[in-house]
Amino acid sequence: MCSKCNHPHLSHFHLRSTWVQVHEGQVSVDDDMRRQWEAAKDEKERTDALLATTRFALEDLRHSIDAAMDELARLAEAYACLSLSGSFSAPLEKAIRLLEQRCNRMEEKGVSLELLAKVRDSLEHMKGRLDLLEKVRVGVRKVQKVDETVGEVHEGLERFEGEAQEGLWKVWEALRVRARNLKLWG
Repeated sequence: MCSKCNHPHLSHFHLRSTWVQVHEGQVSVDDDMRRQWEAAKDEKERTDALLATTRFALEDLRHSIDAAMDELARLAEAYACLSLSGSFSAPLEKAIRLLEQRCNRMEEKGVSLELLAKVRDSLEHMKGRLDLLEKVRVGVRKVQKVDETVGEVHEGLERFEGEAQEGLWKVWEALRVRARNLKLWG
């Protein structure tokens, strides 16, 4: 059931996607942490136990955020691949910015070099695709300019051909008139 409207989750749709509720089980009391708290003899040990619990919860939250960011980056890349707007670079630029922010956060957190290298490789791959799109865009503009120039040359040749034919007819007519005057033409 939906917590907002009490309808079944199968009643909620967005485009072709059905909304479902995902339950993430979270342990509110960890037995080891509880034992450590109870075994604490003074405030310093209790504070240490609380700090350990907080660190564990924070690490769990970071893991959830990282997983969500991975999914968001994957979806942004999938959207960039499926973009029907004709502008493929804008969604890709957004995905690159998102991945750059994630990479910076990971550097600040001090994640493993292997994971950081994986994210950087993905970022470089996306930047390479963006560079390729830019080169294609520039190439298309050059082809369009060449096509415009060819069209202008073609129009000029057609005008010249028409003027040349008209001039040829005038010369031909002048020769016929002259030949008649000279009685060479019958």
